[in-house]
Amino acid sequence: LYYLQTLARKHKVQVRFILDGSPELIREQYWRHNVLLNFSQGAFGIVNAEALACGTIPVVHTHFKDSVGCYGIIYRDITEALRLTYNLLRNPTEIRLRGLKGSEYVRNKLSFHTFMKKIKIILEHTLHQ
Repeated sequence: LYYLQTLARKHKVQVRFILDGSPELIREQYWRHNVLLNFSQGAFGIVNAEALACGTIPVVHTHFKDSVGCYGIIYRDITEALRLTYNLLRNPTEIRLRGLKGSEYVRNKLSFHTFMKKIKIILEHTLHQ
């Protein structure tokens, strides 16, 4: 963590590290920041979908590439994650476009409403067999 803070200060990049926080605090931070640098090994990548829904671009390990579609940034190791994040932060147009498209992706593909529609289709198909 210290290394990342030092690197951020060196390159004059605003960074906020949240190791534990309320859902309200986390949602507020998604809205206020452009990038989520996610080193988590957590289950299902829900954090990434939440970030995308708020227009924040997740930078995630290849294990989570399915949770961000083509709107997140995918890395293989920490060095690549930092390089890709740095390059992204230098491109406001890409940030804006990925943020808007990522938010739309979550609404259309990962929302509760979409999930329930898919469950309904599966149940109807199963019951009519």
